[in-house]
Amino acid sequence: MRLRVILCMTFLSFNLLTGAESPVSEKQERSSNVEYNEILKSVKDFLRKPPYILITSQLIPSHSKSEYDNFGRLVGSISDTDDGSRSTASYSYDSSFPLSAKTTFPTGTGDPDFLSRTYTDGLGRTIYTVKSASNGGYVLTGRLVYDGNGKLVRKGQSNWATSGEIDRFVLHLEERNPTSFEYDPIGRIKKTIQPTAQGETSPTTITTTYNSAFETTEDH
Repeated sequence: MRLRVILCMTFLSFNLLTGAESPVSEKQERSSNVEYNEILKSVKDFLRKPPYILITSQLIPSHSKSEYDNFGRLVGSISDTDDGSRSTASYSYDSSFPLSAKTTFPTGTGDPDFLSRTYTDGLGRTIYTVKSASNGGYVLTGRLVYDGNGKLVRKGQSNWATSGEIDRFVLHLEERNPTSFEYDPIGRIKKTIQPTAQGETSPTTITTTYNSAFETTEDH
């Protein structure tokens, strides 16, 4: 009994001197840890809570870092790679009306970066989005029309952007082959009316029935 007490006291003293954690508390720790700086300008996501014993796959710590501006908006993401830290995304914002946010995803291969910009109205509703296309051009989402409650009731078909919409707002009022939506009293889509296809005489209507919280039925 005396020997067991001495061993316990020795193990406790070793933990206090070295700062090591017991196997039980180590298992109770989360598998990931988020580190914030004082003014919340960046976030680092670590694989495990440091300090910890490094194994072969952890000799180079792998983590990502997110950067924010003075308004708390995300402006960049950086991740560790085999070639060092690399920018994986950057975000910029335009304060002129309508408000817009531009996203840049570097390809890292010498190919043009993937670009996307979304324009929103004063209520935060999307007006349209412009994205890079594979041929070096840009694709523009169709016109979006909302009802008085802010629900999307018509969505136009996407088309090529031809007026430099990736960097400046251009008003588009035309509706190209719109899809219409109808909602039930609690805001769920109950009917989708797609545009009339070539060679058809009537549009395709999809009626959605909500049988339970986890089951829906669609009738075409």
